[in-house]
Amino acid sequence: VNGTSAGTYSQTGTFGSSSLSIWIGKIDSAGSQPFNGYISDVKLIDGSVVTSIPSSPQTATSGTSLLLNMTNAGIPDSAMMNDGETISSCQISTAQSKFGTGSIYRGSTSQTNDSGLYFPAALPLNSGDFTMEGWIFYTATPSSGMTYFGISSTSGGFVRQESSSQISFINAGSAIDLTGSFTPVVGTWYHIAVTRNASNLMTIWVNGS
Repeated sequence: VNGTSAGTYSQTGTFGSSSLSIWIGKIDSAGSQPFNGYISDVKLIDGSVVTSIPSSPQTATSGTSLLLNMTNAGIPDSAMMNDGETISSCQISTAQSKFGTGSIYRGSTSQTNDSGLYFPAALPLNSGDFTMEGWIFYTATPSSGMTYFGISSTSGGFVRQESSSQISFINAGSAIDLTGSFTPVVGTWYHIAVTRNASNLMTIWVNGS
């Protein structure tokens, strides 16, 4: 946290597949484990480990398979590789933005509301280096099981807030593979990243290195 990793573990094999979905702000179609706040600049990169904190809106660098940079008051994939769908009250909000003009907001603080954003056909992140990253902003005190982003099914996984003081990476088969200390403060933007390197070492980063 703030320059050091929040935790590591080893994971091998292809991460995700073209038949799976990318979810932003919740873990699945049932509305499980939704996030209470704003999300911005989500990026998935195949083939690279990136731990630096962006200082401007993200661009589609080599290997980018998803990019949501909120620069034009919409939620298009700026990598032009996925078609996303908003569910229920999920929308762009201009109330908060890290870069650009807005951010993703579920439109509800309810833990039972099914709103969220998903991309029904995710490109796999293959078997080597990859990075999943984005910015989060809490509007209320964090509670357990709030999902930031990830890829569905047992060959994927999600980054979520495990408790008010702990961040985790959980594979979609419900096993918690990695945890680390993280106590977010309401009203603050945080950069969250999950990486896997050539040695198959998975790492969660909070506010980069």
